[in-house]
Amino acid sequence: MSLGRRVLLNSGHKIPQLGYGTWQSSPGEVALGVFEALKVGYRHLDLAKVYGNQLEVAQGLKRAFQEIPGLRREDIFIVCTISPTGTQQLTQVV
Repeated sequence: MSLGRRVLLNSGHKIPQLGYGTWQSSPGEVALGVFEALKVGYRHLDLAKVYGNQLEVAQGLKRAFQEIPGLRREDIFIVCTISPTGTQQLTQVV
């Protein structure tokens, strides 16, 4: 399934323009949302540490890798926003 256009990165990889975001998702819904998004063809996930839902994202990914035939980690782009006001140094976060 195609979910739209892709953008060519400097690395040569092509990232889908359309991503599945986890911002303002209710606790308990994120894992299922990530799984369902991957099941219907999303390959770009948009996250941020401040959302506090990393564990649920991981649970959704784990389920997807177990249940979606042919899905590989290298097919998925995980984009994480880094807050410019965070207390950690950028190199520590990256």
